[in-house]
Amino acid sequence: LSSTLSPVEEQIIRERHGERPLTSRRTDKKLRFDWDAEEDTTNGDDPLYKTVPTRAERRAAFPSLDERHWSEKRLEEMTERDWRIFREDFAITVSGIGGVREHPIRFWGETAQTGLPSRLLRLLEDAGFEDPTPIQRQVVPLAMAGRDLIGLAETGSGKTIAFLLPILARIMALPDGERHRRATDGPLALVMAPTRELAQQIDRECRRFAAPLGISAISLVGGQSVAEQSFGMRNGADIVIGTPGRLRDFLEQHLLVFNRCSTVVIDEADRMIDM
Repeated sequence: LSSTLSPVEEQIIRERHGERPLTSRRTDKKLRFDWDAEEDTTNGDDPLYKTVPTRAERRAAFPSLDERHWSEKRLEEMTERDWRIFREDFAITVSGIGGVREHPIRFWGETAQTGLPSRLLRLLEDAGFEDPTPIQRQVVPLAMAGRDLIGLAETGSGKTIAFLLPILARIMALPDGERHRRATDGPLALVMAPTRELAQQIDRECRRFAAPLGISAISLVGGQSVAEQSFGMRNGADIVIGTPGRLRDFLEQHLLVFNRCSTVVIDEADRMIDM
């Protein structure tokens, strides 16, 4: 009996229940099963449990069974199950209206999947980008297909490259005559960032790939005079990277137009909304 009971309470309980332990009637009942050892399906004499078939034996028994990992298959051999496992391996989650038909990138070299020009892929290789990061694997095919998207990834996960590569690839695909109208019709792509430091960081990363391809980029941020930056815009730019405040200054002074801008990227959009 519990030591919290008084001597009088203990005496009353003993007189009422005797010396039996105070247990619930439900717990006194025990479940009993009729058991016959001959019905044991895990009998050690069963040959099914003696040997486990090897991978080769399973293939021989089931010719249509393909147990290869996705990395052992060619791109055209990938099934929907393989793509599902691929996304799980890299913690990629996608959702969209009507479903997402664009499969992620397995390797940079699979141009049929990435849609990126070979010149751009060589620049990636020269820069030391061996394998795409998870955000790059899924964002690049979606952007190359012209899909509107929102990408969520941690800092340092390669988001900048993920949105720059499709921008550069789409500009490279334009006829020369279309690109030469940039001075009067404005940039082809706009990248907005909440801070000057982030915009300048994107600008440096963009120029590393854009300059060898003959694609021009310029950053419009605070801390510099509007006159100096407008002078840099005299010949136009294919890509403009800027902060909201400075872009507004250029628009109000009619120094910048977006007559042919087809791509807009808002980096760190959650911070931009709070501004």
